[in-house]
Amino acid sequence: MSSTVLASVADCAAARLTDIIAPGLFSRTAVTAATACAVGGLVLTLDVRHRQLYPGEADILSFTHRVFGRVLGPMAGVLDDLFTDYSATAIYAVLWLVVLGVGGVRAATVFTVAGACTSMARLGNLVDRPRPDGRLMWSENSLNAGGFPSGHVVYFVLVFGTIAWLAHSLPRLARVSIQSVSIVLVVLIGPLRLVALDHWPADVVGGYALALPTLWLVTCVHRGIEAKWPASCSTTAVTSGADSAEAESSVNDTAVGVTSRSTAISN
Repeated sequence: MSSTVLASVADCAAARLTDIIAPGLFSRTAVTAATACAVGGLVLTLDVRHRQLYPGEADILSFTHRVFGRVLGPMAGVLDDLFTDYSATAIYAVLWLVVLGVGGVRAATVFTVAGACTSMARLGNLVDRPRPDGRLMWSENSLNAGGFPSGHVVYFVLVFGTIAWLAHSLPRLARVSIQSVSIVLVVLIGPLRLVALDHWPADVVGGYALALPTLWLVTCVHRGIEAKWPASCSTTAVTSGADSAEAESSVNDTAVGVTSRSTAISN
């Protein structure tokens, strides 16, 4: 029985694996937009390595901090403390357990992929672009903590963007609440990093430009899994195993019946 179940699962997996991504490629417009965003992010990543500030970056940073600092400053400080280094990892682990409990293994698998993709924030160590100093001036020393791309932006887009996407299967109230909070966090985290004077504007733009296409790919994978790796795989396997067991039991019962009748006749 167990070998039959495993064989059925393997056959189903092999049939689904080759086209698991295809259903997630929604439309030509989406593909074009994601590709353009990704290419723009890569070009920006290469370009910032060879220049200092872009024209207007210091003015934008100063304006954002001056105008929105009093209102958004406390929120920027809280998020900076909560989502830094080990605390960000701990929060992700808690969210992963929640996703597993609510959405099951498939949702947790997609959330794992999104979490792994947040490692692109490590590009900062390669680009080595200095963060703003206290005077909003350019410094040549990045202190091995480059600011491009913004790690907070990458983290929030991928983690909370994926949560917003996975929430589409929840009841209406829960779905609207989770998606609203997640989208607000994704949208605000960029300006909040400027308010906190932790990044130059190009760092934030680069974070969005690299993370949004990656988030789109994560949603593609999830749609592919939902469409091509459904419960039918396990259901088919279990059903096949159950049918085999039932057939085996039926054969055994028949054999016992025949043996009993033969014994009765001989007596």
